[in-house]
Amino acid sequence: MPPDPDAALMVAFQGGDERAFRNLFEKYGRAMVSFCHHFVRDQARAEELAQDVFLKLYRTAARYQPTARFKTYLYRIASNHCLNELRRGEYAGRRATQDGAAGALEAADPDRLPAATATPE
Repeated sequence: MPPDPDAALMVAFQGGDERAFRNLFEKYGRAMVSFCHHFVRDQARAEELAQDVFLKLYRTAARYQPTARFKTYLYRIASNHCLNELRRGEYAGRRATQDGAAGALEAADPDRLPAATATPE
């Protein structure tokens, strides 16, 4: 696998480089809001969920290991977080069906998230 510059940024962040995290946020922030919106169909809540994803990434950075592409890792965190939000039932009337949620994963990340690659909270 060719070197992943985003994984290198995450490793730099683990070493204390706050600018590296900011670069990751700037690169993926808008796409993350869009990804979350596929789940909750509410723009304000999607923005909150995307922010939660980055907070989770920030807080759990020490556990990151570059065994897969960073993008795969990030989107696994996001999909787990959004699915947990749907399970809580707050968005039962607006949430996608199971097929719709799976389609959102594929539509938002064309690399399709391999289930076995990353398992963050």
